[in-house]
Amino acid sequence: MIVNRKRLLILVIALITLAVLVGTIAAQDDTTVIAENLNEPRQLFYDSDGTLYIAEAGNAGDVDATGVFGNPLKIGLSGRISVVSPDGEQSVLIDGLPSIEAGGPYYGAHGVYVDDTTIWVVTGEAPEAGSYDPEEYPFNMLLGFDKETLEMTQKVDLYEMASPLNPNVPNRGNPVDIAVAEDGTMYIPLAGCNCIESWTEAEGVQIAASWMDPDDNPVPTTVAIGPDGDLYVGFLMGFPWPAGGARIERWSDGELVETYGGLNTISDVLVTDDGTVYAVEHGLTGEGYVAGRVVIVSSDGITPVMEGLTEPYGLALDADGNLVVSIGSAGGPGTGQVIPVRMGAMGDTTPETTPEAEG
Repeated sequence: MIVNRKRLLILVIALITLAVLVGTIAAQDDTTVIAENLNEPRQLFYDSDGTLYIAEAGNAGDVDATGVFGNPLKIGLSGRISVVSPDGEQSVLIDGLPSIEAGGPYYGAHGVYVDDTTIWVVTGEAPEAGSYDPEEYPFNMLLGFDKETLEMTQKVDLYEMASPLNPNVPNRGNPVDIAVAEDGTMYIPLAGCNCIESWTEAEGVQIAASWMDPDDNPVPTTVAIGPDGDLYVGFLMGFPWPAGGARIERWSDGELVETYGGLNTISDVLVTDDGTVYAVEHGLTGEGYVAGRVVIVSSDGITPVMEGLTEPYGLALDADGNLVVSIGSAGGPGTGQVIPVRMGAMGDTTPETTPEAEG
């Protein structure tokens, strides 16, 4: 019997979720909540005016479709982009985005990026071709919405270029994040094809990098761009998700120059202007689920920053240097939140650097 490792990952997360206090924080009961009642929050982004954008994968819907392995599932238009204004007011900005069930957690609006004119969103993997209307449910897409009118102005198919990399699993592109270089090039990791695509309006979609080693199975889940233009790629890694088996790779001018190892199921990477590399560990290992955390990684090792988090996913940094993180990313409808990252939120323990991240 052929076992799809990524599908198994989703099922395990779903079972574990039942055993945890959904949408809660183990060690931060007194933490201020920035946003709440979110449906599977994923990546975050701060606009230049201080508005926080939140991608919500949604909770599917009531429309029948067929999964890429022939399994029945439901889809809907429950994905959305929520915002928190600089004065703290939370609202839904864009709704009606496609959402699909995945054995517990959901795929939908995964990544969000905002420039002067456009709100960019990537949407996750699609059902089997022919079992749904791709015009009504734009999965595997880069979507652009006019920042003023909220009308859709761009619709870029991310699957067509990626499909030859994984021909045995149709519609399994699954874009999960967006990072934009100084020259305007967008970089988008696709977890379903173990690749990163680039896109510009002039050149269209291109394969920027791919990892096709079946013995390694590095599943890219996030990409960030450092102040020197280097790309930082975070990997979830595949089943059985060995403890410490995940990694972050730093690429410069198309060459791998450094690897930070000893990590667990990375869902986001953020690099500050001074070159500090933050990462979110979602918390699943081959030995079972552990509380997630935010860490700093460097050639000197891994430094825990905030621990005891339930299903953390995305990070964002505001203009004042304050970090926030989404939690409850696989906890079901209305259980997600965004909270501040409290440096050293580890009781009386002083963070100690360990050597696992040496490149």
